[in-house]
Parts: sequence; C-alpha cells; structure tokens
Amino acid sequence: MSPHFALPEQLLALGCDYTRHQDALHTSPLHMPDPAGALDGHIASTQGLVHKAHTAHEALLALRIYRSPGLRAALARIKQLAALAVMAADYLIEAQDALATAGITAEPEASTARPWALQEASRRVLLAKDLTILGAEDCLAAAELVAYELRQQHITPDHQPLPCPQPNTLPCGRWPRDTSPSTG
Repeated sequence: MSPHFALPEQLLALGCDYTRHQDALHTSPLHMPDPAGALDGHIASTQGLVHKAHTAHEALLALRIYRSPGLRAALARIKQLAALAVMAADYLIEAQDALATAGITAEPEASTARPWALQEASRRVLLAKDLTILGAEDCLAAAELVAYELRQQHITPDHQPLPCPQPNTLPCGRWPRDTSPSTG
C-alpha cells in the first residue's frame, strides 16, 4: 500500500484487492490448460492480501492515538482478514499439491486416471474462496470505523485532498448548475 494514502483509503484499496481475488477465483483455475501454474498466480495474489492486511494493521498500530472500542474492533477485523488470507493461501497450496501428487500438470480434463485429485483440488479452491469472500465488506467496515475514529480524535489524513477542478477544465468551460429543485 502506498504511504501517501490515508489509512481508510488503504483499507478501501485492500477491499478492492479482495474483490479482484474473488473474481479471479470465480473462474476456476482448475479448468485452465495448466491448473498448477494457474494456482501459482492465485497463491501469490492471496499472499499479497496477507502482506497488505499486515501492513494496514501495523500502520494502525503505529498511530499514537486512543484505542477506542471502535479502533480495537477495526484492528481485530484487519488481523482476522490477514489470518483468513493465510488459511486461504494454505488451501490453494494444498490444491496445487493434490494436482502434483496425481501428476496433473496440464489439461486436467484429459487426465481421467485420478479424478479424486481434481475433486480434492476443486474442494480446496472453494474453501479458499469461502475464506476470503467477505474480505471486501470487512475492509469497508474497518475503513468506516477507522475514518470515524480518526475524525472523532481530530486526526487529519497524511495527504492533501485533491484540488477542485478549474472552470475551464469542465466540458462546457463553466461550472455545472445545480439542477435540484429549490425550496425557496
């Protein structure tokens, strides 16, 4: 995570990573020409989630602020995200090991000698997906908690907000008009 992001934004970016991870696991790597190779990418992605969750947890711990119940809940949630991602990575490694044990390296559909290996690998991939399925929602909840607590404790983000667009950069060269009905 980039150091110029405020912590709530880091958590939102982590939530996006969890969403991408889920999308990647949705299309089963076991139906690809090289399932063991495809699992390599998923394992690396899952380990990246672990690293980013640990980074966010450490950044939150490094803040010298009052650890309110909301902040402690956010810390616990982020730590759980990391732990679940570790378990998911382990399941993906086990799926890869099941394929390797059965000698399945390419074109699993052509290999009917060991259907149990594909079933076991598929089960492990599904378990990994289930462990990380709520990651995006948990990141959003943690970001909300952290943003609220930072605001309550009058902590400002470590970056400047984006500047407002200049009038000549808008499509018509002028500010948009308020189209909401007036209550005058």
